[in-house]
Amino acid sequence: MTKQVLQTVLGFILVLAFSIDSLGQILPTKFNSTLEKIKIELEKYKSKEIDTIELSQGGVRQLLFTSQTLAQLYSEKYPELQSVRRSTKRLEDSIGGLRKTIEQLDFAKVKGANQSVLEKLEDDKTFAKKNLEDLIENDNYLDFKDGQIGQMLDVIAAIKWSDDSQEKIDSFKMIAGQITRVDQTPWDMTRLEGQGVHDLRKEMRWYKLQVGAMSDFIGTHQNSCGAGPLTPVMAESGGRCLISSCLQDKMSEVYDVFGAIKDEGEGQDGLGQHADQTLLKPAQDLYAEIKTKEIFKSVSAELNQCANALTGAE
Repeated sequence: MTKQVLQTVLGFILVLAFSIDSLGQILPTKFNSTLEKIKIELEKYKSKEIDTIELSQGGVRQLLFTSQTLAQLYSEKYPELQSVRRSTKRLEDSIGGLRKTIEQLDFAKVKGANQSVLEKLEDDKTFAKKNLEDLIENDNYLDFKDGQIGQMLDVIAAIKWSDDSQEKIDSFKMIAGQITRVDQTPWDMTRLEGQGVHDLRKEMRWYKLQVGAMSDFIGTHQNSCGAGPLTPVMAESGGRCLISSCLQDKMSEVYDVFGAIKDEGEGQDGLGQHADQTLLKPAQDLYAEIKTKEIFKSVSAELNQCANALTGAE
């Protein structure tokens, strides 16, 4: 065998080995990358006192959200991921609890609240800070080998992942199913909490995080609204499901508008006040538009079109 032929054969073997190795790699890579970033964020606190105020203002909460939402989405297919979801949710909830008390206290100061209200909110902040410190220490979030991070990485490594093509199909179907559930839920836009504005905003946050984390699978296109998605089998899609940008923009608008209302409402709650209908009116108008234009139904339909394109279904 000549040297040139040998090089060609070896090259082919390497390409084949790489192709085989790359099967089922996107999802575990996403999880591992996110958990490693969380580890980096937390690592600084191994050598100094935990500054929970600093921690609550940093990027680790967004990383925890990403890990949590991916684990939530795929735990139906991979039940082992429930432990990852629970572990990241515990820390994220505690960080979020502290962040809420900080924001309520700042809001109260801006509004000129009386001293008794400020003292109560300061106590709430101190309590939330202690809870976060205890959680990090007692649940071993800083032990990266045998603690929470190491255990989550072990879970990811042990899962027998599907090939990337099947993961795409399942991802499109699962997210479409979630959006259908959101569409069919009887949301009450006259309420901030309790299946109201805040809870629908949470659903939009999960969707936003899922789409953002799965950028290898999902994106947007700028074609005319109503033209449908660019499915993964279309050359111009780059193998992704490209959803109509007009739909994606409206989903983002719900998250942003509802988020601003939620922040104002929580600030008022810290003062012992209740959100009035004037505050909720923009959410009510936007939700009416969403339902009239069937935005949720359209997003779900486009995702299902992408899944069907890969399976050959009509």
